Amino acid sequence: MMQAPAGWYADPYDPKTFRYWDGAAWTGHVAPRHVPQQLQIGERQAERNDQKEAAALAKVAKRDEKAASRTAAVEARQQQVSEWQAAQEAAKAQKQAYANAAKAQRQAELEATEESALAYWADVRFVGEKVSAKAKQTIRAHGQESEQPWLMVGSGTAGVLAAFHDRVMIVKTGTMTSFMAGAFLGGRITTFPLVDITSIEFNGQWLTGVLEILTPSYQGTANKDYWRGTNRSRNADSNDPWTLSNTLPLLKVVYQQALPEINELRKRIVESKKTQVIVQSTRSVSVADELRKLAELHREGILDDAEYATAKGNLIAGG
Repeated sequence: MMQAPAGWYADPYDPKTFRYWDGAAWTGHVAPRHVPQQLQIGERQAERNDQKEAAALAKVAKRDEKAASRTAAVEARQQQVSEWQAAQEAAKAQKQAYANAAKAQRQAELEATEESALAYWADVRFVGEKVSAKAKQTIRAHGQESEQPWLMVGSGTAGVLAAFHDRVMIVKTGTMTSFMAGAFLGGRITTFPLVDITSIEFNGQWLTGVLEILTPSYQGTANKDYWRGTNRSRNADSNDPWTLSNTLPLLKVVYQQALPEINELRKRIVESKKTQVIVQSTRSVSVADELRKLAELHREGILDDAEYATAKGNLIAGG
């Protein structure tokens, strides 16, 4: 205050009063302290401004806090979505890996099955029309694990003849074949042991014919025409070769192609009926017993040394 001009100032000795400064020192003149109206208005305005500024700052801070919270929530949601997508991708990749492994296994099994099938049918003589996969499956299922037919005569939708070493099968399976056989979606599968077959006949016409397996149960007593019964309902004609179990409608040209094999089949049928004679030894006395008897005769002098040696040698050679 030493440099302040003369005037009323806040009393340094009493906060409730003003004291006059004469420019050099404080005087004894005092007056009650009061704030001029303009100063009060200015202070109130400043206070309101401060309050507004503080409110605005608080509002901004709250808005920033909400924005930060929303940002955090969005980031958390994005993180969750990213994790979910990653999990989905991992699950998808795992599923695809399983599918690929299963596909590879199925392919390997299919290839192995195809290789097995090729090996199974490699030595079979096929004659006539193509044999369906269904018929092959049926024939293989009716055979032993290590055996296969040596002959297959295919007749399209009429069926197939399969000849094993000890039996003959006529198989009529498959959608169209089973329908023509009067067993729709089922089939007729008949096995004839060679020893039971009395004859194999072919009733031929101009272009077609019927191959017939004859046994004591199936006799060739009726004309089984290739076309017989084809214009009637299935099983309506008891002599319809398409529905009978021992007949195979066959084109004449196919029969001629298969004739060498069918003749061989006829020969095997004849051979299967030959009586087998088993010769068993009737010897009831062992060689050792015979040797003991010879030794006893030699000791008793009935046989001399030369006779004993000859008899012993013959017994050992024949025993």
